[in-house]
Amino acid sequence: MYVASRIMVIGWSNILILYLLFISPLTAVSQSSPELVVSVDSVEAWPGEQDVVLTISLANYVDTVAGLELWLILNRPDICEFTAMFDTLYDSTFWRCLEWSGPDCLDSIDVTDSVLSDTGGNVEYDWIVIDTSIAWFAQFDTTGTLLSGWEWVKAKSIGDYGNNLFIDAIADLPGGGTTPGIEPQQGLTPLIKIYSDVFYIPDEWTDRTAEIMVQGVFYDPSGNTVPAGAIITDTIIDSSCFICDYWYDPDSTICLSYTMLPCDTEGVLFDSTWCCDTILQGHFDSTLMQIINGELSVRPHVCGDLNNDGEVNIFDVITLISFIYEGHQDEYVFPISYWDTNGDGFINIFDVVYLISFLYLSGPPPVCD
Repeated sequence: MYVASRIMVIGWSNILILYLLFISPLTAVSQSSPELVVSVDSVEAWPGEQDVVLTISLANYVDTVAGLELWLILNRPDICEFTAMFDTLYDSTFWRCLEWSGPDCLDSIDVTDSVLSDTGGNVEYDWIVIDTSIAWFAQFDTTGTLLSGWEWVKAKSIGDYGNNLFIDAIADLPGGGTTPGIEPQQGLTPLIKIYSDVFYIPDEWTDRTAEIMVQGVFYDPSGNTVPAGAIITDTIIDSSCFICDYWYDPDSTICLSYTMLPCDTEGVLFDSTWCCDTILQGHFDSTLMQIINGELSVRPHVCGDLNNDGEVNIFDVITLISFIYEGHQDEYVFPISYWDTNGDGFINIFDVVYLISFLYLSGPPPVCD
């Protein structure tokens, strides 16, 4: 009521001034461009294609970025996974005995931090415990990207191997020289490139796209979030269940293709379950930071394309000959029936002749049963 009375007293001629001073700036803020944009490219791949490049790009308009944490999730573990390798980690702890009873120690203390920080070797300890663990590290490339030259860049799984990826990077570690961060720049620029391996996707599948979802937190050289502002926290509940359609062989634990079904499907024993239940996911206000998710779409397979380059030509004949006579069948991702190009139930020289006839003598097309 007070504001309304004031408007009536000062007169209608001043309402325009009030609008320009107060209402118009608020409108401008709501329509302003974000200070930072993170984008994942959308790509296409062939069934079974390996090391598909997924580029994550950054547009940074206001502040210097000197550290970051990114979290990527593939919502279709039946279509693809992040390219990775397993490695063994060794973790050593140093212990000092506080009370002995003959050869037995009755009480001890962990002095690992003191031993590791003592460059002179003056901290005493009585024994070392070495623990080993298996970690999953993703393959990535920073060549020609904004993270090129950064002193710390790691990419690893934080749960379901291959389905999600946690990337953390620091431009300048303590000690040594100074590595600059990412200065403000205009437009999206590649930040880091990661890789994905695509599974064999049956041609009859109509939904052939995996979404690559990304969230991130960025820091300036002082450790403050970039852009400055409150982080919004969402709770996400999601679960997906899968049954295997095609195993590598009857005794194998490797599934070549999955079908996703509702997890409450009655009478179904699922072979795989991907679940992120009640995850607290933080992100910035969209007026400050914009997230653009990516997609990986799998093209339909071309029958007879045995080297998986999208075409049927003489190179597929060479690949078939190698498959038959050089004993490298385990290197190929297609079902065994795809190599039987004439559909007679056997894989032999007649399939080679059949494929040559199709290419050069107007013979019937390859069979993909």
